[in-house]
Amino acid sequence: MGFRSRCTRCVLTLFLISTGCAFFTGTAASQSQLLASSDSLGLRPLRDVLYQVQSSTGIDLFYDAGLIDGKYSGVVSQQNARSPEEMLQHALFGTGLYSFRLTSGTFAIKAIPPKGEATGSVRGLVFDGTTGSSLPNAHIWLFADSDRGAVSDARGQFYFDRLPAGEYVLHISHLGFDQMTALTVVLPTEESTLSIALTPRPVPISPIIIEGIQAPARVIFLRDDRSEDELAPARGYGTADALRGLGEIMGVRTGDATADIHIQGGETGEHQFQLDGVPVYEPVHLRGLLGAFNPFALERITVHKAGFSASEGSQISGVIRAEHALTSSDGRVLDMQIDPLSINARLTGIIGDPEKLHAQVMAAMRTSVWDVYSPNRLDSLFESWNAPDPFLLRASLLAAQESGRVPIIGAERQIPDSSWARNPPELGFRDIHGAFRLHQERHRSLHGSFYHSQNNMQADRFFARPEADTIFASLDQYQWWNTNAQINYSGLFGSRTFMLARARTSTYRLSHDYLSLNNREFVALPGGTIIVSELKDVDDGNYISEQAAEIELDYSLRAHEFSGGLEVVRTHHRFSLSDVYLTTINNEATNWQLNSFFEDVFHLGPWQFTAGSRFSFVPQKQSVFAEPRFELRTDMVTGERGTFTARLAGGLYRQFVHQFDISSVSPSALLPGVRFWMPIDSTVSPAKAYHLAADLLWQPTPTLSIRLESYYKHQPHILAINYPALIGQEEAAPIPTSSDVITLSNQVDFLRNSRGYALGNALAIEHLFERLRIGARYEYSLAQREYAFEGEDDVKVSLEVAPWNVTHGLNLSFDILPRPGMITTVRWRGGWDRRWGYRKAYYDFLPTNSYSLSRYDCDADLNTCDINLSNPSAHKLPPFRQLDLGIAYALPLSQAALQFRLDVLNVFNRENIADWSIRATEDDDRMLVYENDVPRGSLPRTISLALRLKW
Repeated sequence: MGFRSRCTRCVLTLFLISTGCAFFTGTAASQSQLLASSDSLGLRPLRDVLYQVQSSTGIDLFYDAGLIDGKYSGVVSQQNARSPEEMLQHALFGTGLYSFRLTSGTFAIKAIPPKGEATGSVRGLVFDGTTGSSLPNAHIWLFADSDRGAVSDARGQFYFDRLPAGEYVLHISHLGFDQMTALTVVLPTEESTLSIALTPRPVPISPIIIEGIQAPARVIFLRDDRSEDELAPARGYGTADALRGLGEIMGVRTGDATADIHIQGGETGEHQFQLDGVPVYEPVHLRGLLGAFNPFALERITVHKAGFSASEGSQISGVIRAEHALTSSDGRVLDMQIDPLSINARLTGIIGDPEKLHAQVMAAMRTSVWDVYSPNRLDSLFESWNAPDPFLLRASLLAAQESGRVPIIGAERQIPDSSWARNPPELGFRDIHGAFRLHQERHRSLHGSFYHSQNNMQADRFFARPEADTIFASLDQYQWWNTNAQINYSGLFGSRTFMLARARTSTYRLSHDYLSLNNREFVALPGGTIIVSELKDVDDGNYISEQAAEIELDYSLRAHEFSGGLEVVRTHHRFSLSDVYLTTINNEATNWQLNSFFEDVFHLGPWQFTAGSRFSFVPQKQSVFAEPRFELRTDMVTGERGTFTARLAGGLYRQFVHQFDISSVSPSALLPGVRFWMPIDSTVSPAKAYHLAADLLWQPTPTLSIRLESYYKHQPHILAINYPALIGQEEAAPIPTSSDVITLSNQVDFLRNSRGYALGNALAIEHLFERLRIGARYEYSLAQREYAFEGEDDVKVSLEVAPWNVTHGLNLSFDILPRPGMITTVRWRGGWDRRWGYRKAYYDFLPTNSYSLSRYDCDADLNTCDINLSNPSAHKLPPFRQLDLGIAYALPLSQAALQFRLDVLNVFNRENIADWSIRATEDDDRMLVYENDVPRGSLPRTISLALRLKW
């Protein structure tokens, strides 16, 4: 064992010992009570209790004295009782009486009718007591004879039907809020209504991440310690990518090398990002170091996976919704952080009277500091990823030459790969978020938000002149911009109707500027390949702009909750790509689309059945596409405090705007290709998939949860890039000249129909203690797609395991609060059975077997260049294993709070191979030899220190 390795293990041992000592010397763990504390005065005559309530509130109270004779009450008021109605409910609970308010404002008391065949119902609304915003995915449990549960919908509403008349205790919980109890009385054939305001409570998770079916949201660390909000778990280097934490959700995987997100076996372009309901086209995460959003600006991220409802949209994999944070849960106004990658700041405030008409405002900004300081570790990582791959460029040109697309002239000249110089790439980013919400009565509000980002990434692209032995580098630059804005008005109109009207716009623009070849002069590439060409400036790019107006309406009628929506969308897009080894692509159009949905949520006892469908009219296809969907769900209480939830969902899903990645054969490999978006045109049909998902969640105690998840996606129609067509393999074409360039403008010319499926199972267990959370998750997944490979005589199409598939995954997590104001996080993850070991461009552009590889001095005895690129499943990468540690400490000041955070990523500095390539080197006789399986690693051991100030 080397000195460095021994030092690393010593540091790790000391780190764990110090954390453990602090943990065990802290306050002893104890189970916290679920119900909020109450003021108990013992058993007192009900008459005296009512008199005290009347005196303290000044209300008019009317009742028959005979009703209260001989009755006693043990509760006068409760922490959660914020109104006279609630105080009366608590005072009367258990007495067989209930109170109600007359039109005159006087409160009256009556006896609860005896139970019989007639039943009643309860309808309620859960909202943030500070901001007034509705709270979706709140969990409401009825602790009574029914022992049932419910989850609030996207509007924060919930419903219980067919309840026997009587008194009920409701327990309400939501991640990031204090848990509370509410009392209600159910009368025969009547519907009781509740408005439940939850009080925000900080938790050490930022941003808040929610998924479709989850345990009753509870405060993770139950000790009352307000400083916990300062302590976001370490999720990576510098300011955590807001989306990187999604990898901790069951069924969601972030790529080991690229940090692209895959939802339940889906490709990264098969789900959609939304910010406040507006699509955001996110081109690259840059290995998790560069993300689309500033995490300081976000409050909640919701992931909708297989079987999501008709109201969520049309995507064949899923939807990721992010929401802006308009206030800080701890009341801070200014939040700033400095880390090795960026400077972040957020400013929030409330204008007006919080109890009346008022507005919440938020502004956040982020900017990179790469031009001032670039960490050595990241410089080295980017330089290794930008290392040239001249073998890929030479081999792809030969493949194109075989098809008659590119002429090769002259003798070969051998130049080893090691002679190619390179410079470290550069990156920069900045973004700004702004949002406001104007609150009115009856939970009505006017909400607007704005987001703009600009990103820049540049590296070197390599060429050589035939008259010189030197290689020169030319700029290879990516720039992209995102601009989003929306404004909506929503609220309750009457007791049963909720309406939302929204206008939105989203724009994305990509510019890829580089020097390319245009078939006029001789240019030689290392290795002796000489082609007739000269360098020319090229600016490939993608532009997509979408504007929409939509309206949604929800109406509740007894056991039914009807919802529907209508949306008009205008999309303009433009995409262009030109290079000597690719056929030129130009695709531009303006499309209109009319979308609508209808859904009915029907409650039948403990069961909730949802049926609905989307309908999309696409003028360019002159067709209406239907997407029927369903969901069956039950929430029940088991035992004294246990809960059980089951869900079965599925349906038909389509996708009308597609994302594609075209691999690059440029030696500059920091970005593996060009990513772009296009709505479908009249020559292709939208992708289609069928979902079937089943989820089970059992929480035998409030601190232990066990979850099972299964899904199957049948994908009979998927659109994919047709690489054989791009390089002319399918149909030979004349040698192009500057005036004779083949241009593909219809999508059917460069896209092909594919098919596939994805299935998976997962098990997750989580246990909570007072100062410790332990989690473990195992996932099995199998995603297969149909791929086309170039052959010597034809194109081979076969069903292969998808490049992003990891068959077996294991995640372990520990969150420890050793003392107030400190949090320690430990994350370990592993992945097994990763295929497609070589760079993806190898499979996209290089012909199979000896078609072009034999053109090089590849000696089979040396086991070089002997690879079958038409069988990517045979190229298995070693297992992926990584341990990350983080520790944060919050120092409270008089008017502010100061947080220090230290992250150590990849503690053991494992290589974790991302992919392989082939490299040419010189032997002792200065002859070129080729080496297979040259590895390219993921993130090495990296240390990051961040400083955060909240005031």
